[in-house]
Amino acid sequence: MKTNEPVSVEPVSVGSETVPAAKASAWTEAEQQVIALYVEKKNMTRGNAVRKMRAQIALGRTAEQILAGEGTPAVVETPEMAAQTQSNLDKVNSKLTGKPQPKTGKAKAAKKGKAERKEREHKYSDEKILAAYKKNHSVQDAMKAVGCSYAWARWRCQFHGVFKATRKAAK
Repeated sequence: MKTNEPVSVEPVSVGSETVPAAKASAWTEAEQQVIALYVEKKNMTRGNAVRKMRAQIALGRTAEQILAGEGTPAVVETPEMAAQTQSNLDKVNSKLTGKPQPKTGKAKAAKKGKAERKEREHKYSDEKILAAYKKNHSVQDAMKAVGCSYAWARWRCQFHGVFKATRKAAK
């Protein structure tokens, strides 16, 4: 078990040489106070307190500034942040209570009836596909002549009734 008693810093003699003893702690007094502050006030472990202090020092704050509370960024909530927070709270509350969340946003356009819908224009003309198929009786030739995929050419030929798909008999 470690104790908080200081370790002696007297030189150690090894054989015929005298080696100066290592410093007991590499932390300055202010850094030790910062670590103690994090451990006591924020209920951190010592390791996490050291990591937090090192992160603050990497950001350019000194141990004295950390102790004085200088340079801590003040969090200012903008209206956008407040709206996002409220939106998140509404989502959670709707899940907990089972009540639907109020919808906000753009209104969807009404769907057109079948009579109002225009016939979709296809990228590849059915007439070209059918003419190429009737010429060679090959979906692959129709596909190459028009420049569409095999699946599209086959589907359009089946749709117009000129190509009938058959399955090969199992042996």
